[in-house]
Amino acid sequence: MPMVLPLAADVSYAVGPTWTHREGDGVVALDAPTVGTSGLVADIADVPAGADATARAVVASIVTAVHGTSLPVGSRLTVGGWLAQRFTVGVPSGGRVDVVRDGILAGLGLAAPLGNAPLGYTAMASVTVTVTVVDRPTVRRATVLVAVGPDAVGDSVRELTSGVGLGPAGTSLTEVCTDGAPTLAGVPVDVLWLTDTTRDMEPDEDTVGETARQTFDALVTAGGNVRGSAIIGVSSPTDLDLNTPGFAWIDGSTPDAGLSLAYAVTFARFQNNPADTLVPYPGVGDFEQVVAAGVIATEAMAREAYDPTYGRAFRPGAVRVMGFATSATGDGDDQYYFAMDPYRWGGTYLDRIASVIRWYTAQGIVPFALSDTFLDARCPSRENLALCLTTAVGGPWVRISTATDTDIQTASSQLVANVTRAGGQYTVPSAAISSTVRVWVRGNAVLESPSNGWTYDPDTRTLTLHGTAVAPPGASVRMSYVSWGG
Repeated sequence: MPMVLPLAADVSYAVGPTWTHREGDGVVALDAPTVGTSGLVADIADVPAGADATARAVVASIVTAVHGTSLPVGSRLTVGGWLAQRFTVGVPSGGRVDVVRDGILAGLGLAAPLGNAPLGYTAMASVTVTVTVVDRPTVRRATVLVAVGPDAVGDSVRELTSGVGLGPAGTSLTEVCTDGAPTLAGVPVDVLWLTDTTRDMEPDEDTVGETARQTFDALVTAGGNVRGSAIIGVSSPTDLDLNTPGFAWIDGSTPDAGLSLAYAVTFARFQNNPADTLVPYPGVGDFEQVVAAGVIATEAMAREAYDPTYGRAFRPGAVRVMGFATSATGDGDDQYYFAMDPYRWGGTYLDRIASVIRWYTAQGIVPFALSDTFLDARCPSRENLALCLTTAVGGPWVRISTATDTDIQTASSQLVANVTRAGGQYTVPSAAISSTVRVWVRGNAVLESPSNGWTYDPDTRTLTLHGTAVAPPGASVRMSYVSWGG
């Protein structure tokens, strides 16, 4: 449990386990030499009226203390119901972070707490100061939260400058244990449809378009940061050139984006609408190998030159959704692509189906199949490749030849649930003190890690699971943490 320290008559600060601390009159000096960070929490009296004026006055003193060259522009936030602003100030000469911190104390006219900073700090060429100024207008006072480190990020910096440790005096800390509530809000989602464009698909074109529209709109409504596009079912890497004529995504934030995707996923006019001038992105060769095309498109995007907008590639960290729309069997996928490379995919069709499922799973792709069944073949089945791949990982499947609006709506709901789970993002009910957060998936403890663990953003109160820590379908996610007042 963090230690609660009084700052003033109306406010206290909870020191998390990352820090050692020394107390003075309205001042707490914080040190974490193992992570190269020093900190400060201070109460300042008789501040100017207004949150902006308070913040400017405090930051101007800090800029002078660290010999900065200009007054930065702050970003607004709310800390414990108080208005606050956060600033980042560079230290041109670098130095030892605890020395910089003590210089800021002097610049604010505050006395440093008694005692020496722990050993272990070394001089750094680059030092950044992150400052949050919390205005408490009813008492004409402000709380200043300062983190000094090699850069402006890091868990210790975020915990200190987010203000999660700041709470009203007289309020107790409470340990919270709760199940994770998954959310898609703000999660990047890239939806790519692989489309069979042979003439056999003509009777089902409106079904394809309507399914693409409803699933896309459902993801947008759920809060995802969604893009979508469609590529024909090519069967060879040489059949697909993303640069000519030029692959593009449809941005879900644009008006009628779902309808635009319905146009883009169909080769005939969707619902015979003359406004439909879009078609699936073209290639050469056979056009019904949709599962093979998913592999080809993914690997083509990975080879694209860096583009900050990722206009011809999946965005890093985005949930990748692939829709397979076909009325054909998967025999062509196997014959013309997977069987051509037995060393990679396997010598028998059963080996190859297993390899395909493993590949899509390893890529973190969330599938959706809009296809028929053939020969009543049970999975694993080469004929029903799109169906078998999708259902093997718990994805929704709709029979293309008999799909009803209810079928599409049900599958859309399942897709949203799968994408939300794959996004690995959970809303934390109250403001957690970051260093107290603990997470379990399926009852197993998960370590804090941005690669194969969890991270917590105190500003948005969001916990995110990454990599192998992402919960599989049906798995429980549980978290505990300490918060002011529960």
